[in-house]
Amino acid sequence: MKMNKKMSLSLMGLGFACILGAAGVLGYTQMQEKSALSFGHEVIVALEQEMQISDISGIEEMKTTAISINGQSYMGVILIPQLELELPVASTYTDALLQQTPCAFAGSIATEDLIIAAHNYTVHFGDISQLEVKDEIYLVDAAGMLHTYQLVLEETLDGSDLTGLYEGEWDLTLFTCSHMNNAKRAVLRLIEVQEETIDITSNTI
Repeated sequence: MKMNKKMSLSLMGLGFACILGAAGVLGYTQMQEKSALSFGHEVIVALEQEMQISDISGIEEMKTTAISINGQSYMGVILIPQLELELPVASTYTDALLQQTPCAFAGSIATEDLIIAAHNYTVHFGDISQLEVKDEIYLVDAAGMLHTYQLVLEETLDGSDLTGLYEGEWDLTLFTCSHMNNAKRAVLRLIEVQEETIDITSNTI
């Protein structure tokens, strides 16, 4: 059966529109990633300076749980050496803030049930599914304490499944949108294996 010329041109036009639309989405995502990367670097530098001051003042006396940078509160820095990531973690969660940095979604380090959310940008949690069980992730809190976590379980959950997200006794949970399906969440479950005091400015991790 021959397709009439008018329909053929219409489908061709739709194809071009889809290509242009995909290119536009890709360009926008790349712009967001570049902005998030720049934002993260600036905050990390500021946090390192504040943590160095905390060292001088005495970590035990300060017992700092958050540091304010440009009016925004940060609970610390997460380090994922396998992905060469060093990222600030905001103390609160909003959709707007998530565009710029990983956020504490629920729980805390103190209560041993911290959940951190981030976008699936490559410069954020986009590649966390590449991590393997027993890999270690580090979290330096605002008081300069280094918490070492070991990956125990990788899961995929529905984006609306908050019950599933909160299930289990995990010291740390990381999650982001799945690259394969934005309606799904890639979820990592970790347990804490070590805690010690460090100077984040020494770059010894």
